[in-house]
Amino acid sequence: MNKNDMKTIILLLFCCCMMSLHASPKTRETSSSLEKKILIITPEANVTSNYYSLDMIAEELNIGQDSVGSRLNGIVTESMAECDPIFVVLNGKSTVVEELLKNIKVVEQPEKVSVADLSGVSEQDFKNLIRETGVDYVLVINGYFLNKQEQPFNTIFHTISFSMYDKNKKSILTDTNSYNTIALNSCEKIKEASKKCTKRMVKNILKEVSK
Repeated sequence: MNKNDMKTIILLLFCCCMMSLHASPKTRETSSSLEKKILIITPEANVTSNYYSLDMIAEELNIGQDSVGSRLNGIVTESMAECDPIFVVLNGKSTVVEELLKNIKVVEQPEKVSVADLSGVSEQDFKNLIRETGVDYVLVINGYFLNKQEQPFNTIFHTISFSMYDKNKKSILTDTNSYNTIALNSCEKIKEASKKCTKRMVKNILKEVSK
């Protein structure tokens, strides 16, 4: 190989290196690129069970009875927010959210997850919520149902139902997902067990938002 050939090879290698350095990195497709926000809200008294009363759940989880709803729903909402920044969870009190929640009726269903009825929420109140929170969608955790089964194995099925609404209070997605635990040990262990379920929920929601 003569000197000219060597120079040509070196020049080609140099050009390839420069092209790779200046190439635009591949953009990872995430919800952040959508520039959307989804507010998650949870109506009161949406935790039900075919076996457990609220005081039994509180005793099993070693928490106050008045904290059962916020803790179990919080496991879901916090996990969703950790999955993707598109989700907004208002940890502090919000007057506009509290006013809207007062008009959401939770309809219990025997042996099934409850359903949140928004018919009592006026379109104006809903638009006020959208405007003051700056979100594009509102996701309502309809219900959290604990289904205890002893056969063939002692298992607790956690079923979560949610509905998502657009800015005009139109329901665009309703879904139900489940996961299971052997017992109600602690909120930390329940959150760990719920991660796959939460990721499925987030995936379905992002698919709808990206349409």
